[in-house]
Amino acid sequence: MCVRCAHSTDGGVVPAALLSSSELRGRVVLCMRSLRCQMTEFEASAEPLQEWLNSAEVRVQESSARLHDLSAKKQELGKLQVIIERLRFQICHV
Repeated sequence: MCVRCAHSTDGGVVPAALLSSSELRGRVVLCMRSLRCQMTEFEASAEPLQEWLNSAEVRVQESSARLHDLSAKKQELGKLQVIIERLRFQICHV
């Protein structure tokens, strides 16, 4: 809901100038509660992704620490390419 207009109970739009200050305040409070609820749901849905990203970062750092010679680098590259293919497959089949 923007400050200039607000939805009426019958689904129409009422100009904010026609609302009393208490009605407008009440609608703003409801809107803020709705936004807070949406933000909480968004944060909850983002947590698993953040955990996955953190663990991926750790794996990459561990992988980099093991790469001392060319053969180790080639072996690690192969492993990472397999992981990338799995991720592509998962993304395409979601």
